[in-house]
Amino acid sequence: MLKLLTLLLPCLLCLSAPALAAQDQSPEAIRKRMEANLPRIDALKKAGKVGETNRAYLEARAPLEAADKELVKIENADRKAVYESLAQRAQASLEQIERTRAEQIRRRSTPGVWLQDAKGKWYRK
Repeated sequence: MLKLLTLLLPCLLCLSAPALAAQDQSPEAIRKRMEANLPRIDALKKAGKVGETNRAYLEARAPLEAADKELVKIENADRKAVYESLAQRAQASLEQIERTRAEQIRRRSTPGVWLQDAKGKWYRK
């Protein structure tokens, strides 16, 4: 199952998603939004202001400005839409997809990023 999920995860940004208010939720819109937001998210992670949870979502680790809170909210909604679509296509549970993706994020993260281990404990890589 892990091997299947690993093969399918590159398709994450190409999958359909449920609608979010005031956001285009087409697969292409999600992909473009996530690509455009990545530099800001990476900067927040590098600054230690947000971390990656053990369910593959962003969580504030320090006080955030309103614009950054909104960015995290949008990113997490986009991630959830992608994970739900992937779960449906892989005939897996949302939790399986989230936990598999979280493990991939932990492995690929750069030093200094806040991460949450499988048991919920926060640490810096």
